[in-house]
Amino acid sequence: MIKLPVDEKRSVLTSYKIAKNNGLLIRGAHQIVVHRGFLRSLGLEFKEKAVIKLYSVDFLPFEVLEDAEISITSSSSVSFEIHPTSLTPPDWEREIKHLLEFAEKQTLRLLTIGPVASGKSTFLYTLANALKRKNPSASIVLLDLDVGQNKLVAPGVLSAAEIVEIGLPPSVKRIWNYFIGTKSPRGRVFDILTGLQNFLTFLQQNPRYGNVHLLIDTSGYVTGHEALFLKNMIIAVLQPNIIELFVRTNGHVPVPDADELYNIVSALNSANQLVIPPHIKQTSANVRYEMRTSRFRALREQSQLLTLDLDQIHMRSLFGQIQNLEQLKNRYVGLLDASFSCIGVGFIEDIDFFNKTITLWAVPIVDTPTVQQNLRSLIKEIVIGFLQIAVDGTEIYQNVN
Repeated sequence: MIKLPVDEKRSVLTSYKIAKNNGLLIRGAHQIVVHRGFLRSLGLEFKEKAVIKLYSVDFLPFEVLEDAEISITSSSSVSFEIHPTSLTPPDWEREIKHLLEFAEKQTLRLLTIGPVASGKSTFLYTLANALKRKNPSASIVLLDLDVGQNKLVAPGVLSAAEIVEIGLPPSVKRIWNYFIGTKSPRGRVFDILTGLQNFLTFLQQNPRYGNVHLLIDTSGYVTGHEALFLKNMIIAVLQPNIIELFVRTNGHVPVPDADELYNIVSALNSANQLVIPPHIKQTSANVRYEMRTSRFRALREQSQLLTLDLDQIHMRSLFGQIQNLEQLKNRYVGLLDASFSCIGVGFIEDIDFFNKTITLWAVPIVDTPTVQQNLRSLIKEIVIGFLQIAVDGTEIYQNVN
């Protein structure tokens, strides 16, 4: 991996040359300008003079189809890897072509299953771009069930967003959230399934989402009896018409302990196997922690300080009885409206029981003018989660999981 340091202010790194047929992974860039050559990423093509806007904190893969020269704009260090082979397996391209044909005949309800860092999100972004390019008026909703690495909002939340425009990744409008309050699906199966039922109710109550292409991203939790039960219940509740299983190039499942899960799911007529790109390596717990920290830090930076009247809101805790105020300081919370929809998340700053007020740093997570402009007045319930998050985004304490 090559790391390019840049100044504290946004800087431009010019005239970096990459040879044809290489693969390129980039993280930390805000913008790439193609001075010459031909690049492709997530199904989108970029030729000479193209200006590529990047909106992801994760690595994004690029195919270098012609000798290229690029410049990169960033406000932090830029990391990238150059690979001598294509980063997109041929079976991915074939499957996306098949799915585009399928989507012409009926609505997609596609579910991905695979371990951590297997390309599930990258595949779904590529498919969403392809669907939107082929039919700009297509209604596409991405459902993110990865509580540990939610890419639409933040860890600890199940989220759904409507794809608005193609991009790297596609730009979205966040429409639904369900607060889980922790970083792992372990021990939270009932909460996740309750969230899924809540999502189906949301679809029923909003007819405009009744006939959308639904692309479902799941967590990398694929080993053990609980994981088997959770994935099978997700399938039973959401009833996908296509399931994509991500496997290694040798055809084996990614983790030996996941054999039972993959065998059961593979028996379904709708299941298809996709090769995990060889450049995607299993991420360590430290790397996943850094990714969560980055997302929590971004939430902290976007938050606004609110003071609410405790007599006007209901509070409940997901982790049992509260023993002292120290347990509440910096506690990660879900903010619900009168219809019990999670419209924001926040971090407790202080509770004044004498004056019956709670002060917290809050962020709206539904992209409607009503929520964005009136978050304070809409909050009717605060759900206290398991995590305590410092101002810098690091996890202070978690009493379970």
